[in-house]
Amino acid sequence: MGIFDRSSKKKKVPSPQPTGGRTDYREGDFVNCGVCRKPLRVKYHDPGKVAIATAAALKGVALRCQSCGFIVCDPCSMPPGGMGMPICPRCKSQRNGPFFFRHR
Repeated sequence: MGIFDRSSKKKKVPSPQPTGGRTDYREGDFVNCGVCRKPLRVKYHDPGKVAIATAAALKGVALRCQSCGFIVCDPCSMPPGGMGMPICPRCKSQRNGPFFFRHR
C-alpha cells in the first residue's frame, strides 16, 4: 500500500447522529460531534463581528450548521482533501454550513 492508495480511499463517515432538536445551548455547554461523537464545547459568536479561526482556536469547539442545525467538530466538517470551507455532513451545505453558534 503506497501513499497514493491512502489518498484515493474515501473517508468512511458514520451516519450522522441527530441533535435531538435541542436549541437551548448555552456558552460553555458540552455537546458531542454528530459524526465522531467527540465531546465539544459550545462557543457563541456575535453575528456583527468577524471571526478569524485557526486550527488551534477551533480545537474542541462545536460548530453548528446554519442550514440544518447539525453539530460537528472542525475535522469532521472539512471537505475531502482537508482544504476549503467546512461542509455539513448531514445536508452538504457549504454556504450556510458549519460555523460557530450564533444568537438568533
